[in-house]
Amino acid sequence: MGDFKEPLTLHAYLYCANDPINFIDPTGEYALNAVIDAIDTYAFGLDVLVIGMANDDDSLFKLGEFIVRLTPVVYAASLATAGILGNVDDILADGKKGLSDDQNALKDLLRERKQKGKALDSADVDIIKGWADELGLIFRDDRGKGRWIGGDHIHVDGIGDWGDHVPTN
Repeated sequence: MGDFKEPLTLHAYLYCANDPINFIDPTGEYALNAVIDAIDTYAFGLDVLVIGMANDDDSLFKLGEFIVRLTPVVYAASLATAGILGNVDDILADGKKGLSDDQNALKDLLRERKQKGKALDSADVDIIKGWADELGLIFRDDRGKGRWIGGDHIHVDGIGDWGDHVPTN
């Protein structure tokens, strides 16, 4: 009924190691600060992102953006570590559940392009727009609109983060 290394967990009537403001305990067995871990990760990512913008440092900006996108992973991993959400592999399965094979194929193509830093040319954009329309996904063309610091890009909504801010030429 607790951990001998942490005496506050041994008392049957103490909730969240006697600190319910900073911890959560959905199972009654662990005091978790998963929410605080996620908030700290998000805040740190924003700090790095803003410093990158202020210093016109694209690599710092991208690092900050990456850290901000890790926030849900940090939260899920904190909960999974305590056994609250079950199998970590299922939680971090990259959001493939619920997508069709064709939607996953489009997602994988966009992920590959973004990870390799390859921008899409106009012909690629037309093909992806047709594919997205065929799959019932929302396609948004933000080329030439100056909406994002990373430059011209497109969005394919409905396939997760890999469909956001796909760079174009």
